[in-house]
Amino acid sequence: RRFKEGMSHVAPNTSEMSKDERERATIEEQRFRRQTMGNVKFIAELFKHNLLTESVMHRVVQQMLNSDRSEILEALATMLTCMGQKLDSNPTRSGDCNK
Repeated sequence: RRFKEGMSHVAPNTSEMSKDERERATIEEQRFRRQTMGNVKFIAELFKHNLLTESVMHRVVQQMLNSDRSEILEALATMLTCMGQKLDSNPTRSGDCNK
């Protein structure tokens, strides 16, 4: 649930903010990025240790691909770097990311 909330996170309009508000918004955005990256690395590790199934990972990848946020797509690239080889190595589902 929180991941979905994070995916819908919209950056505030900084042109109408004071300097302090812009700094707080920047810090919040950095925190969001760091937290997102940590979460996807954790998810990838769970999959690598067979604690998440391949079908779950395909759904996560598909959901992340549907995002228009650059941070989510960057996190997807990190996640696939961490666990993509294992995801791609199953001969029965290889290349079947649309299910």
